[in-house]
Parts: sequence; C-alpha cells; structure tokens
Amino acid sequence: MSASRGITVDAWAKIEPDCHLEHYITGDDMQIEFGIEVGVLHLVITDEMVDRLVDVFTDVQATFRALDAEAEREEPTSPPADPAPSG
Repeated sequence: MSASRGITVDAWAKIEPDCHLEHYITGDDMQIEFGIEVGVLHLVITDEMVDRLVDVFTDVQATFRALDAEAEREEPTSPPADPAPSG
C-alpha cells in the first residue's frame, strides 16, 4: 500500500483506560505502543506530529467535557413530590 495524504494505513482502535502504554525512540521517530502481546497498535510519529496530536487531543477532550457537562445540566430532575392532601 502506498502512502496517501501522510498515512500508510487506514484503521481505527478503541483504546480503553486500562490499556498498556509504552514509548520508544526509533531513529528520528518516536514510537507509541498501545496494548501488549496480542492486539498491539504501534504509532511511529515525528516530533512535529507529537505537537499536532497534543493540540488535537486537547481540543477534543475540552469539547467532550463541555458537551458532557452540558448534558448533565440538561438532564431532567425528578419532579417534586405531591404535597400531602390537606384536610
């Protein structure tokens, strides 16, 4: 497969909070390893790409947290209990 638009492989991965992470230096590149043994994803990136990824991750995290906070504010609250009948 030839490189197109700066990427060699088109893939996706869901990375869970308990995912094992490692990092390595490989020549002029940095390598981030997600997972261990079976099902490992390796990203080999340049220093410049690290800066871009930090910016993108920071932006998407801020957007996600803002939307999450907004959704929490919009959640309906339980209706007040009916007052006890007078009489």
